[in-house]
Amino acid sequence: MTFETKLKALIGIGVLAVVATFGLFDAVEQGLEYHDFADGNRHFGIPNFANVASNLAYLIPGLIGLYLVQGSFADRTKFRQPGEALPFYLVFAGAVLLAFGSGFYHLEPNNQTLVADRLAMTVGFMGVLGFIIAERLSVKWGLRLLPVFLALGLFSVVYWIYTEMQSAGDLRLGDLRLYGLVQYLPLVLIPVILLAFPARYTAVKYIWLALGSYALAKAFEHFDHQIWTLTQHLMSGHTLKHLVSGLGIYFLVLYIKQRQISPTGDQDRGTGLNVANS
Repeated sequence: MTFETKLKALIGIGVLAVVATFGLFDAVEQGLEYHDFADGNRHFGIPNFANVASNLAYLIPGLIGLYLVQGSFADRTKFRQPGEALPFYLVFAGAVLLAFGSGFYHLEPNNQTLVADRLAMTVGFMGVLGFIIAERLSVKWGLRLLPVFLALGLFSVVYWIYTEMQSAGDLRLGDLRLYGLVQYLPLVLIPVILLAFPARYTAVKYIWLALGSYALAKAFEHFDHQIWTLTQHLMSGHTLKHLVSGLGIYFLVLYIKQRQISPTGDQDRGTGLNVANS
């Protein structure tokens, strides 16, 4: 299958996902039960201490990542073009912002404080999607689409909270569909891109480890109360979510630190060579 055929199939998957999301599903509200976390214990005067403090798992690798990218963007073994570093700035800046946004949210969990958490998350999500496209498909288009992705991600959160604010009485009109698409569609597209298009850099295992960490973190989030009970109130699933997803960010730090130019990446692109290097 040629590069162009794979690219058309990838775009088709994205279009189908968008059509299915808005054509088959009604508006999805943010249920207030989402804020009912298992571990609400207060320590050192801080409410929900474990869920607040565990955001250090985002701050530390985020700062390390920013420092590493800043020191490496001119290294042609790390970034063939300096512009390729830009999505990684978003990834790690998003992690730093998430540490504060999520911490702020967990001090007093509600739909309004959740905005800070989700705005920060979309910065990181769009950075990851941007660097994957730049490395596997086209540097030029990865960088051109990056501000579009970022604007769409931020708008998805603004749109969600705006629709929530339209609620009247017991009628809830919130709509999470666009935000859900922004969060979950990249989780479908990124593995497809990794499998279908050759790597320009080595150490790809760290990208897979980061994806696996995020998937595991979502499972911990889902089983928040069950894990809290299973561990006899030592650790909640949501706290584990922070720790494991923070580990995923650290895997991206290791990806930048250990990767080198792949000796076969460009040769494997075939007819897509000009697109990929454009």
